[in-house]
Amino acid sequence: MKCQRALNEVFQQVFANPKLDIAPDMGPNDIDGWDSMAHVNLIAAVELHFKVKFDKKELRKIRTVGDLGQLVDSKLP
Repeated sequence: MKCQRALNEVFQQVFANPKLDIAPDMGPNDIDGWDSMAHVNLIAAVELHFKVKFDKKELRKIRTVGDLGQLVDSKLP
């Protein structure tokens, strides 16, 4: 993931954990507080930070940090 460092910063902000260190294989079960509401906040924060927009079809495919990172990477120039 080209965007991993910046994505990690977004995760740290959303989950209020400055020590959080994400990995591509991590999912909701691996990060404290990653529930459905946090997921909505995370997606909104990622869209805002990277200035990208995801459609519903893309959002349904996100299962891991890596999935999200690949999606962000695919939308960046």
